[in-house]
Amino acid sequence: MILNVVIMDNDYNARRDIDNKEQWVQNDFELTGETNDGKEVLSLLSHVPPHVIVTEIRIRRMDGINFIEAAKRR
Repeated sequence: MILNVVIMDNDYNARRDIDNKEQWVQNDFELTGETNDGKEVLSLLSHVPPHVIVTEIRIRRMDGINFIEAAKRR
């Protein structure tokens, strides 16, 4: 089973570091989305439901804690 992963981080370089360091395919993961905006990732949830979300706490327009609460309600 391939697990869908979404990365949510303000910093483009941080997202690239995470993407480059992970061996997605070898570990049965697929990077299906990334964003620097908490509200944007909520819209991704209905199109590409992730199994794993990597988020930072302080992020643009919606912090990580509020994002997690909103995602759980969906």
